[in-house]
Amino acid sequence: MRKILALGLLLIILVACGIDNTMYNAQNYFKSAQARPLNANGRPTPQAVADYTKTIQKCGIILSQNREGRRADDALYLMARALYYKGNSAFQAKDAFEGLIRGYPNSRHVPDSHIYLAKVLREINQPSESEALLERFVRDPKFIKHHPRALLVLADFEIRDKDYYRAQYWLERIIKDYRKTPEFREAFFLFGKNYYMQNDFTRSLEEFQKYQKHARHRQRNEDGSAILHRA
Repeated sequence: MRKILALGLLLIILVACGIDNTMYNAQNYFKSAQARPLNANGRPTPQAVADYTKTIQKCGIILSQNREGRRADDALYLMARALYYKGNSAFQAKDAFEGLIRGYPNSRHVPDSHIYLAKVLREINQPSESEALLERFVRDPKFIKHHPRALLVLADFEIRDKDYYRAQYWLERIIKDYRKTPEFREAFFLFGKNYYMQNDFTRSLEEFQKYQKHARHRQRNEDGSAILHRA
C-alpha cells in the first residue's frame, strides 16, 4: 500500500514538474515574440508568429493534461494573449478570453481578460459590444483597481473614432478619480493632445502647460523623497 502511495505521489510530482517546465517554455516563446519588432505594416513578423504558435502549442499541452490544474488559468491566459498578438486568430482569442472568464471566475487574470476581450471585439467589427463590455467593467466595484486602464482603453477607442468629446469624458474620469495610478500621467498628456487633434490649439497649450507643471512638481517630490531616503 505504501509503495502504491509513494508511486502515486511520485507521479504527481513528475506531472507537476512537467507542467511547470512546459509553462516555462511557453512563457519564453511568448517573451521572444513580444521582443521582436513589428513589420512595416504594424504586423508581427513570421518569426514572431512562429514563437506565438509555439506558445499556443505549449499551453495546449498543459490544458489537455489537466484543465482544472493549478496552472490551467495561467496557460489559458497566455494562450489567449498569444492568439491575440499573433494577428490572424482574433476569433480564437475571443473564445479563449471568454472561456477564461467563464471557466475560471476567481482567476487573477479575469480583469485583464475583460480588457483584452474588448479589444478583440473591436477588431472583429463589434465596437458597440466592445464599449458596452468596458462600460459595465468600469461600473463593477470588484474591478476597481483595473478601472483606470479600462478607462484609458475606452478613451483610445473614442479617439480612433474621432469622438473627442467622449474621449475627454473618459480621460477626465482618470484625472479626477485616479490621480495615484500609472494611467494618470498618460491620461493627462492625452487630454491635451485630444484638444490639439480638434484644432483647439489654445486649450491644448493650456493643458500641456498644466501637464508640464504637474510633471515638474512630481519630479521635485521624487527628488526630495530620494534625498530624505539617502539621509
